[in-house]
Amino acid sequence: MNKRAFLLGAAMVFLLNFVATALRPYAENAFLDSYDKASLPWLFVANAAGFAIATFGYDLITRRAHTRVVDLVLLIAMIATMATAPMLLRAGAPPVFLVVAITALTQVVGLALWNRVAEAIAGRDARRHLPRAGAGVTAGGMIAGLGAGLLGIKGDLLPYLGAGVSVIVVGLVVAQARALKAGGAPGAALPPGASDTLGPLHLRLRRALIAVALLEGVFATLVDFQFLAELRVETGDKFTSTLLLFSGGTNAVLLLLQAT
Repeated sequence: MNKRAFLLGAAMVFLLNFVATALRPYAENAFLDSYDKASLPWLFVANAAGFAIATFGYDLITRRAHTRVVDLVLLIAMIATMATAPMLLRAGAPPVFLVVAITALTQVVGLALWNRVAEAIAGRDARRHLPRAGAGVTAGGMIAGLGAGLLGIKGDLLPYLGAGVSVIVVGLVVAQARALKAGGAPGAALPPGASDTLGPLHLRLRRALIAVALLEGVFATLVDFQFLAELRVETGDKFTSTLLLFSGGTNAVLLLLQAT
């Protein structure tokens, strides 16, 4: 286990979930300001399509370019999108494009950073420590939701806050790359005697995981857009703050479960 690289990686995913939790209410409020609640299903469809395209694109690019360079470029693109989102919206840019861009970038960057966490740790160490990194991610969402909600941070301040925190993530990414180079990346190497091709059992397991993920995504989306539509009607101008507090509260409950 490369302890320094793991700790830096855990800090990266903690901060990224802080950013994602803070940005979600901003993005959804920007969408609902321009479209009625009947359009919410299309927002989820657009977000899912954007994430799928971005993920496949990331896979294709990293087959031809160095992964760590691609990750940095993605982070910089995410910061630029967040920092310019309020200005672009005021200039008349379609909110749905900005919402999808912000959502897709944060999700793909999240996957990329989790891969870097996994590089630092392998075997039994991974079974013990990766759940701790997951609890750190939950803590990031809790702090962002409750902190921004209680302090009344909303509107254009949210993407600016996200951009500022993401600059810190860039520094952590650079530091972790150096730590992996100096201390090794045990999670990136195959165990002795292992094959890099999937056997029949692994293929069946992968198909089962895909099926479960599809079902979970469908049910979660149905519940989510119904909840958002009702929340928007009930809260009006307080939609962003209420959604932040809700996200922070649910993450707090999840963190309690993880800790106990």
